[in-house]
Order: sequence, then C-alpha cells, then structure tokens
Amino acid sequence: MYSAIASSKPYRFIIGPQRRKFTIHSAIVARQSDYLDKLVNGDFKEGNEKTVHWENVDEETFVCFWQYAYTGSYDIPREEPKTTQSVPEEGAEDGDEMESSGYASENPDDTVKYWPHEEGRDESAWPEDSLTNYAAEERPKEPSNRGQLWKLFTTLQSTGGNEDEVEPEQGNEGCDVDAGDLLCHARIYVFADCYGIFDLMDLSYNSIHRILCNLDLRTKTLADIITLVHYCYETPAPPDLKELVVLYSACNIELLWVDEQFQHIIETHGDLSRAVIASLLGRLT
Repeated sequence: MYSAIASSKPYRFIIGPQRRKFTIHSAIVARQSDYLDKLVNGDFKEGNEKTVHWENVDEETFVCFWQYAYTGSYDIPREEPKTTQSVPEEGAEDGDEMESSGYASENPDDTVKYWPHEEGRDESAWPEDSLTNYAAEERPKEPSNRGQLWKLFTTLQSTGGNEDEVEPEQGNEGCDVDAGDLLCHARIYVFADCYGIFDLMDLSYNSIHRILCNLDLRTKTLADIITLVHYCYETPAPPDLKELVVLYSACNIELLWVDEQFQHIIETHGDLSRAVIASLLGRLT
C-alpha cells in the first residue's frame, strides 16, 4: 500500500484567491472520498491535468486537510505565545514569599473541626449551622430545565466513524480548550461535508462539541461563540452543525443575549431565531 502511495503522481491544489500551490499524492487524495477519487482519476480536465483550483477554500483549512490526509488528524495552526521572565523584587526572601502565599488558618483547630466526619472525630465540635448546610449539600438535587437541556446538548456527538472522547462538563477549566479554534473546526467541517470526507466531518464536529462542552463561558469567549454562530448562518452550513450551535445558544441564552452582535444575528436570520426559540421551549416544560 505504501509503495503505491509513494509512487503515485502528485496532485496539485491551487488554493484561494492568492493561488497558493500545494501537492498531495494522488493515491492519498483518492482515498479520502468518492468525490475526490473521481476528481483525481476521472477522465476530465482536473483528472487529466492533475490540478484543481479551489478558490473558495482558505489556506488554513486546506493545510488542516493536508495534515489529516496523511496522518488521520490535524492541528489548528497557532502562533507560539511570547514568554516573559519574571524578575523577583529586591529584598524578597524565600521565607517572606512562603509566608505571604499561605492560606492556612493561624489556629489549626478552626480548620480541623469543619472537615466532614472521620472516625474518632467529635462532631459535637461542629457548629449546628455547618452540619445543616453540609447535609443539605449532600442531598441530590433535581436537574433544572436548563440542566436537562444542557444534558441533551452533551449527547450531540457525531459517531459516523470517529468516536472522539467528549467531556460532558461545562466550565472545566482544567481542560485544554480554546474558543478561538471553533471557527477553524467549523470551516473544516463545512469543507469535509462539501467533498464527502465523512471521517473528517466526524473529527471536526466532535472537536467543536468538545470545546463547547468545556468552555468556561466568560466575556472573553463570547466573541468566538458569536463568530461561530454568525459563520453557521452566513455560510451554507450543514444542518447538524446548525443544530449544535442552536442548542448551545439556547443553553446559554442569558449570557449571549447581552451582546448586541448576537441580537443582530438573531434579528437578521429568522430561521436561527425560530430554532433558538423552539429549543428554549424545552427549558419551560
């Protein structure tokens, strides 16, 4: 198999309005989908000349496709962060730093008696209010309507061929996600849908879903979310991607609605507003 790939002719892609040229082995391209197989091996101009011009594909999306074609995955290109070296203040001693950063109580007993029950510990030392609050926290709570809608959102995973692991917890700050990657993943999904690359569709969809599930939705990420919503309704995006964005918007409508740009998108696209309202009705029942 590898010898057939290595010996196949290079297929040239001319990408975007800048007409930047890229090449991929013809055998690699043909394996990605039936459409690309016909493009490379068909008896017409693109197949005979081993060249195609994709003017509407941006370079970042194509480079991710190029990487996926050879490796089965892709990385979002990003600039390396600038590192700055902190300089300690003059006269600062190690002991001073340790002392200033400590969080321990000056009285150890104040800390001990508020821990949950352990064998041999006298619970009579606990304040009555603390015991009541602790017991209340232990009681399971019924999921809210918003929580039920969020649970539905976490199940929206593409399983056509790539079972990418998804964390179902929103606001997981320990998870390495970047809202700035959403638009790139969405463009890759639309690209893969256009050319019938189903495994790449699964991979990019699940990447979007994982990021949305784990975002700590603060103001700094709202712009990236709104950019994703805008892209999905300004571009002929597949219904599955729109459904994902609509349900996420309904789950977080209180935070998104304060942004004027989001309101403008809702007002401009009637199909989006109807879909969001339909999802919001699920929170009222």
